[in-house]
Amino acid sequence: MPITGPSSYVPTTEQFEQHWQLADASLGAGNEIVFPDGTDSAALTVKKDALIAKRAEVQAKLNNKEIGRGDVEIKKAALLVRLVQFNDRVRAFFANTKWIGALPNAPQITEAQSKFTNPLDDVNNLWTQINADPATATPIVLVGGYTQAMCNTDLVAMKTSYATLNAAETFLKVTREERNDIQDQIYAILKTYRQVLPSFFAKGDALLESLPALSPLPGSTPNAVVASGSWNAATSQARITWSASTDPNLADYQVRFSPGPTYSTDDESVVATVQPGGTLEVFTNDGLATPGTTASFRVYVRVTTGNEKGSNTVVVTNPVGGGGPDPVTASGDWDQASADALITWDESADPNLDHYEIRMSPGSSYNSSSATTIGSVQSGTSEFHTTDGLANSGDVASFKVFVALTNGNEAGSNTVTITRP
Repeated sequence: MPITGPSSYVPTTEQFEQHWQLADASLGAGNEIVFPDGTDSAALTVKKDALIAKRAEVQAKLNNKEIGRGDVEIKKAALLVRLVQFNDRVRAFFANTKWIGALPNAPQITEAQSKFTNPLDDVNNLWTQINADPATATPIVLVGGYTQAMCNTDLVAMKTSYATLNAAETFLKVTREERNDIQDQIYAILKTYRQVLPSFFAKGDALLESLPALSPLPGSTPNAVVASGSWNAATSQARITWSASTDPNLADYQVRFSPGPTYSTDDESVVATVQPGGTLEVFTNDGLATPGTTASFRVYVRVTTGNEKGSNTVVVTNPVGGGGPDPVTASGDWDQASADALITWDESADPNLDHYEIRMSPGSSYNSSSATTIGSVQSGTSEFHTTDGLANSGDVASFKVFVALTNGNEAGSNTVTITRP
């Protein structure tokens, strides 16, 4: 197959390497193909081995980056929960005080480093000030005995993880450029080989007719297949499946991945090659060896002309602590008898259930960034009464019931929107 990207360089180079050795054997000792600068088949082998080693180094640094990213995401999620809990506690115990106006808005989990850490710095500083205020009878302690000192420790740890991730990204960029330099050198050798070979053999010779292609032959690009994927708890691997190609020139399917939630053709590696008629399914833990890591996958249709087409991107995450719970189904309405909103849900059957959390955001659409926790209910209870967000006639609020596990994972229900009549 011709070169179509970084993942194809090694197999294509191996084809040229083998062809060159056959050509040298046909020409005989002392007549081998040597370029004016002294490059011969052995030099190509040296370059190929260097590329294999450098690709392994790139992959190791990609893994380091993804492990670092996963570590940051885990710490971000945990601290974001604490920020929401802190704001809720201050609103409940310090209403109509100077502290309310100083509460930071919860950042989106996808925010850049500074935009995410700044609100958490605000929480840490505000928490310290409130605890030190003579008017504060007892220091603020959140759910599970979580203190300001623990918040400070977790915040420092998250910033350290960010620094580790940033360093990993820098090392990756340098190593990737080193790999690209070797690829460029190999490409120049392969191109020259194709140019000089006809001067060594007569037209129609088998070695000329079998000369490997460097670029795809003219021809139509195949249609892409549709891929899907998920984490398979039974095998502790990602399961990737795809629809069948109907292209008459189908050569094979190639499953590729790149670490992280965004697919990069510059960093993709081959997971598996599946022949026509084979099972359209692959199990793999490539890029997913550590809980919390995420990998992106594509399935390529490759045809005999060397052309190829990648599928949609499938993103799979190796869950932390065995994965999140199944969400419950919630419902709700205004209860005239009790003059408040009544929210109910079906009980979770998860053996690791710790409690349920009810969260509310004002308006007819649930917004996770502005939602606040308005109640925590222990297992065995499946209803909750509230007037939060519904103080006046005509007010509208949206609610979700979250299943919270003992390992810290959670899952939110469908949105329940209630209007106060």
